[in-house]
Amino acid sequence: MKQSKFISAILLATVFLGFAACGDEDETIPQLSATFDVSAGTLSSLIGTKKVTDLKLTGQLNGDDINTIREMWWLSVLDIGDASIVSGGSAYFTNTYTANNVIGNGMFGFFAPLTSVILPNNVIEIGSGAFEGCPLTSVTIPNSVTFLHRDAFHNCKDLTSITIGSGVTEIADYKSTMTYDGYYAFKGCTSLKEFIVSEQNAKFFAVDGVLFENDNYNHKTLLIYPMAKENTSYAIPDGMTKIGRAAFSGSTLTSITIPASVSVIHNDAFVGNSRLTEIHIKRQNPPGITDGTVAGPFKNVKLLYVPVGSLAAYKVAKYWRDISHIIEE
Repeated sequence: MKQSKFISAILLATVFLGFAACGDEDETIPQLSATFDVSAGTLSSLIGTKKVTDLKLTGQLNGDDINTIREMWWLSVLDIGDASIVSGGSAYFTNTYTANNVIGNGMFGFFAPLTSVILPNNVIEIGSGAFEGCPLTSVTIPNSVTFLHRDAFHNCKDLTSITIGSGVTEIADYKSTMTYDGYYAFKGCTSLKEFIVSEQNAKFFAVDGVLFENDNYNHKTLLIYPMAKENTSYAIPDGMTKIGRAAFSGSTLTSITIPASVSVIHNDAFVGNSRLTEIHIKRQNPPGITDGTVAGPFKNVKLLYVPVGSLAAYKVAKYWRDISHIIEE
C-alpha cells in the first residue's frame, strides 16, 4: 500500500512538472501574430523568446531592432508600415548601419522566411540588395520612396507583382555615360508577371504590366518586360521611342512587333532571350543600335519583317543586315 502511494506521488509529481515545463515553453511555440510599439533598440526585450510568424511594428527601429528581426527565423509576414527606420544601434550587416528613413543596403537580404512585407510609409530609399534573395511574392513601393538602388530585389524568384508609388524617380543607377541600367534592380525575378505604377508618377508608367520610363530627353523607353509574363508575342505600344538595356532579358517571347515611333534600341535589349526568332518592325528607316556588351542584339532572330520599300535600307544597316531573312510586308 505504501509502495502504491509512493508510486502515485511520483506520477503526480511527474505530471505537475510536465505541465510546468509546458508552461515554460509557451513562449517558444510559434504564434500567429504579434504587435509591438517599439522604442529604438528595445524590440529584442519585447519579443523575448516568442517565435512570431506575423509581426506588426510601430515606433522606431534602429540597427539593434533590425538585427532582432533578422534573427526571427519563424517570421514570414512583416508590417512596418507605421514604423520608422532611425539611425543608431549596432551594425545589422558588416559595417552597415541604419540611416533615417532608409531601407539600407542588404537590410533584409537573403532573409529566407520573409514572404510578405509592408514598408514604412516615410521611407525614401531602398538600398542595394535590400531584399535580395527574399521569397517575397509581391511588394508595394510607398509613395515616399524616390530611389531604388541596384539589386534591391535581385533574385526574388517568387516575386510576381511589383507596385511602384508616385514618388519614384530613379531605379537602379545612372552611370557616368547616362546609360540607363534600370533592369538590375529586379534582376533574377524569374516569376515576375507585372508592374503596376501609380498614375501620379511622372517618371515611370506601366502598360499591360510592362515598365516604361519618361526620361529627360522626351524619350519613352521600354525598361522591363516581365520575365514570367505569359505571352509568346508582344507589340510595343505606339509612341514609345526607345528599347532599353536588357528590356526583354529572360522573356519567353518568340515574336516582337516594334512600332515606327521607336528610333533607338540598346544593343543589349534582347540579351538573355534565346527564344526570340521573329521581329516585325514598322519604321521605314532602321532604328539606331547603341553600343553594348554583346556582338549584336539579334543573335537568335531568323526573320525580320520590314515595311514595303525599306528592304534595301535594312539589308545594309549595321546589325539589321545580320538577320538571315529580311522580308517586306
